[in-house]
Amino acid sequence: MIDRRIILQAGIREIDIPKKTREWLEFRRNGIGASEMATILGLSPYAPTVTELWRYKVGIGQAVDIRNQHVLFGGELEPLIVKMAKYWDGSENGYIDNYYDNRLIRDIQAVDSYIINDQFPHIFVSLDAFIPQGCVRLDIDGGDFTGEELWIDHPLECKNISGYNSRKWVSGIPIMYYVQLQTQMIALGVDYGELAVLVDNSQFSVYPFQVNEVWRQRILEKSEEFWDSVLLGRKALAAGDEDMLAYLEPQPNESEAYTEFYSEEFKRKDAIEKALGGDDEKELCNKVKLLMEFEDVLDETKQLYKNRLTKSIVDIGCEKLTFPNNGYIRYAKRSNSKNYSIDFRGFKPDYPEELVEIFTKSVRKLV
Repeated sequence: MIDRRIILQAGIREIDIPKKTREWLEFRRNGIGASEMATILGLSPYAPTVTELWRYKVGIGQAVDIRNQHVLFGGELEPLIVKMAKYWDGSENGYIDNYYDNRLIRDIQAVDSYIINDQFPHIFVSLDAFIPQGCVRLDIDGGDFTGEELWIDHPLECKNISGYNSRKWVSGIPIMYYVQLQTQMIALGVDYGELAVLVDNSQFSVYPFQVNEVWRQRILEKSEEFWDSVLLGRKALAAGDEDMLAYLEPQPNESEAYTEFYSEEFKRKDAIEKALGGDDEKELCNKVKLLMEFEDVLDETKQLYKNRLTKSIVDIGCEKLTFPNNGYIRYAKRSNSKNYSIDFRGFKPDYPEELVEIFTKSVRKLV
């Protein structure tokens, strides 16, 4: 139930569109949603691929119909996650006592509309909920309440995650959800937002995040580049220019979703049994094999350092190891796990993210 409208800054608009209508489909085709941003950045392992998304936005493909149990229960559990977020007090299990004692901490509000920032008209966001102005924000490092009140309504994104997915990421939060929240903060013109996460339908947490300037620039640059390509593709489609459409169509990126996409594309081809590979295919084979060898070395080295760090924590005998300028790490059990592991969510490394970007680009050039 929605009690009031979201309070927005000047130049930021809220649009009501009935879901699953022709108007709704047309609206979604004419912009990039926050949930689609990770696809464009090559960070989502799920369908659609950026190629499928581009085809849909241009008008030469259909929207990918994603119907699975994760999407189904994620949507159905969303009101429950919003409800639990109202009882979150910054402590690990405090929300449980607050819930049973009927002690509301913050008046989280659900949203059922789209939001557009006129400064970035190619981006739209559909929030799950918002944290009303006047509510207290959480501390980025420790998760406790800071005492600082929010000056305007801020986004809260709700996610239902499996323990397996949570354990895949160092922070426990899949990168595509982080990108989605960063996009929401960009659209709302705020520097703070929260992710309310239910893991394996049994472990609940609320994680605070600030706008990351490096990610902000990356999101804006990549989304503008993608949208310019979509607009050029529409012109090529109207002119019947097949060569230009083929030129503009995005090349495959890092997404695992391409495995299924190309499998389906291959099924529609009248394939021959054998063909002679060229220099381009040979070079790609070499790159894949080289990276596979490096992957093993990196995994082994990473595990070595994690083992050494774990030994230090066990020798010290503490659950939380703090660093004056870099936050903290925890040594704790995750849900559905019998073993302790290191949680790096509160740690801020010294290396700048720009350096990571340079390193990544260098590796790609080398191979």
